[in-house]
Amino acid sequence: MAAKKKATKKVRSKKIGRPTLFREEYCDMLIEHMKNLHSFESFGAVINTPRSTMYDWCKDHPTFSYAKKIAREYLQLGMEKVGRGLMTGKIKGNVASWIFYTKNVTHWRDEPDSDIEDGITSVEFTDYDD
Repeated sequence: MAAKKKATKKVRSKKIGRPTLFREEYCDMLIEHMKNLHSFESFGAVINTPRSTMYDWCKDHPTFSYAKKIAREYLQLGMEKVGRGLMTGKIKGNVASWIFYTKNVTHWRDEPDSDIEDGITSVEFTDYDD
């Protein structure tokens, strides 16, 4: 008697949809872009990609998400350096324009966070240089 062969089904892992346009080099490019005091959102114009796609990349590619976090730190550092230069007179410029630009690029707002309780009467500062 002949041995019966078990029927095996090949499972192919096909990804549905168009392949990603994400490239690892975008991580370094993003950091350099934001070091030059440009926003995350404007990076899309550099790589010809909509911001919604870049937001998706942050969810799907941990390296890009991490690069965005690092790039935001460089952006804030740069904005603070410009602000300090304006305050000390080392940089000549329009302070109101800098404030407006900073608020838009870094998403800073004048209104307090909603989770802060009303009625705060004092602020305690800690000296970390000990």
